[in-house]
Amino acid sequence: MDKEALKTAFKTFFDDLKQNNLESLDTLYPYAIKHIGDIDPVLRDEYVYRFFWTIIRHDLLADETLIELFDTMHHNIHPGKPILTRSFSYLVLAALIKRHSVKTFLDQARLNDVYETAIKAFGEETDMRGYDEAIGFVHAIAHGADLLEALATIDITQAQVDTMLTVVKKKVFTTSGAYHHNEDKRMANILVRLYHNDHMDKKALDAWLHAFEPSSLPLHIMLVQHTNVRLFLSALLLKNERKSLQKTIITVLKRF
Repeated sequence: MDKEALKTAFKTFFDDLKQNNLESLDTLYPYAIKHIGDIDPVLRDEYVYRFFWTIIRHDLLADETLIELFDTMHHNIHPGKPILTRSFSYLVLAALIKRHSVKTFLDQARLNDVYETAIKAFGEETDMRGYDEAIGFVHAIAHGADLLEALATIDITQAQVDTMLTVVKKKVFTTSGAYHHNEDKRMANILVRLYHNDHMDKKALDAWLHAFEPSSLPLHIMLVQHTNVRLFLSALLLKNERKSLQKTIITVLKRF
């Protein structure tokens, strides 16, 4: 099926779904797997990702199929995979983990494995593009952050929390480029989720924030880093309503 025909088929699926008609689901499913990282932004964003999000959210797949999908998307996020495949597989994994947090279907070994892969891939990610005029949203940093946020909704060990905090700080302090497309907000969501899910208390969050210190760098590099740190801290400030934490964030912000 060519891409234009595939778009039409996906559109028909969404229309039919309103009438609870799932006749084309099994036909479209392998195409969605194949095109998760397609360079066509309309096919990838508006149809393929929307397809996965819909069938997961509406619980239209058997647990066995969900597990197979989880394993496929896990394979897709390993470093070295094409950037769009990796980036949009992050989103599908995040949706699957959120489904698991409501109705479990994954074993702990799978969750631990995807945690390790996600941390490595996010930590090593060098593609800073948010939106690209030719291929649409790339958003590997934002989508990787969405996956880490999803992982923060489930039971993780203190060691895993600490590792997650380390890799988030690494990305906040990056000098590879400035964030332009809400990557800072998506990373702030990780901290909010860790805090609200009792993976860290106020004392731990205070300590983590107070360790933010300006680096000694050439001016042009320092400006990029400080911009990214300020964006992240400002996003975290707006997402937090506790006065005591707001005070800590403002204190740290003034350093940058």
